[in-house]
Amino acid sequence: MLVYDGPETVDEALVHVWSLRNAVAFANGTRYDPKESTYHVDARGFAALELWGEALKSGTADPELARYQNRELRELRGYAAAYLREIVGIFPAAASELEKAAEQYDGVVEVTNRLHALCEKAKESGEFRADAGVEARNLVAVALQAEREAIVGIKATLALVEETR
Repeated sequence: MLVYDGPETVDEALVHVWSLRNAVAFANGTRYDPKESTYHVDARGFAALELWGEALKSGTADPELARYQNRELRELRGYAAAYLREIVGIFPAAASELEKAAEQYDGVVEVTNRLHALCEKAKESGEFRADAGVEARNLVAVALQAEREAIVGIKATLALVEETR
């Protein structure tokens, strides 16, 4: 027989601090131990974008995979921007940093919208033509820079939160 004792109390701010720390660790590729991860990939976080950019530059990027990667990046960064805006009320002292980071993620979404068209054309032709590959590589570089700046904002948020706790 199970007896329900009611919900446990949780420090909501601590849960969000944990989430922000995980975002930083994921970006740096340290969130998961590669040996224990369910998904074995060559790179995570910033390194994944760098690897994708190199594949586009070298002409070895698979158009279908690039399309999938682009869609995932667009959706997840849109969620990240919304989440950062959602927690402004929990960390009002860090509102400015959270908004800056959210704006950077908005920038990633904007870039991936432009990258989508290139991925679609490449899928139709079966490859990234040289000029499209260069343009796609440049867009991935812009997305990577925006990702880095978003993480700077998240780190600044964590510093402010730790300062006030």
